[in-house]
Amino acid sequence: MEAAKRFADGRLDSVALHEVFRLSPVFCEAPSAPGFFAREVTGRSIIPIFSSLAALAGFTEHRAWFRTKGDDLLTQLPGRCHLLLDPGTDHALHLRADAIQRVAIQTQRP
Repeated sequence: MEAAKRFADGRLDSVALHEVFRLSPVFCEAPSAPGFFAREVTGRSIIPIFSSLAALAGFTEHRAWFRTKGDDLLTQLPGRCHLLLDPGTDHALHLRADAIQRVAIQTQRP
């Protein structure tokens, strides 16, 4: 995701990243029950998400997956879960739960 690289380089602010993310498709590992496939890492629930099927396939051999828009993911995100966009890539981006919520509040539409 080009926006993740621009954000990491300081060429894109968090509000602009949020807007790009909301409209972008994301790919997720599908658990056996409805919801998200989260991993526990150092006491945090982290949901790996991917900007492409290629990025997903390069990270896991898990075969079940689903596609959604970033906006849909954000509205269904379990509380206090962090997101990790494209883990294992040179543009991997950790999105903290508190930062996601703060930016979402800043960008709410009336």
